[in-house]
Amino acid sequence: MKKTNIKTIIVFICTTFGIANMAEGQIYESEACFYAPAGSSSVSRIVRFEGSRDLVWVKNGFNRNKLAESKYYYENESWTDGKNGVNMYEYDYSMSTSQRVVYKHVQKKAIYDKQCAYNHPAGVSTGHCYSGTFFGHYSTNGCGRHGYEDGDTYYVAFSKDKSSYIYWREAKNDMDKTPRDKTTYTRVPKEDLLPKAANYDFLNE
Repeated sequence: MKKTNIKTIIVFICTTFGIANMAEGQIYESEACFYAPAGSSSVSRIVRFEGSRDLVWVKNGFNRNKLAESKYYYENESWTDGKNGVNMYEYDYSMSTSQRVVYKHVQKKAIYDKQCAYNHPAGVSTGHCYSGTFFGHYSTNGCGRHGYEDGDTYYVAFSKDKSSYIYWREAKNDMDKTPRDKTTYTRVPKEDLLPKAANYDFLNE
């Protein structure tokens, strides 16, 4: 066999092995999981894993009534990044460890123009784009046409069994990349959140 062919085969094997290792740490199950801040039983975050895709969806807020409609309501619900409290996080191979699988979300901030941002009667601009009008003083003409820039980066680090995850934020302009707002969330089993059958045992007393 020619040396070039042997070299090609070795490169192919190494590449394949490398890809396999990169994928090894990801979480593959397709399901919605429910989380509460550590020490609390009040669910405030829903996380949806999607098969072998290298991303997870995190939703702020939880409505238990939706589970009464369907046990799989949150698995079937349509989620869009940046809408209704939903953010999409991408797998971060470099941050993941043997204990935690890490995903990150980079905030996208609209680049505004002072002519389309809030126009105060005194001519002061806050530097933000708003929707609607307020006594005729501001509008969104031109907002969004200037594109977007990266803002802060948000992380979620899941235990391999998904029993908990750690959330934190890193500010864009922080040279030291200090973890901010670090919060641990623990999983609440879906079975504990589903509607319970009525207990009429008191009728036999």
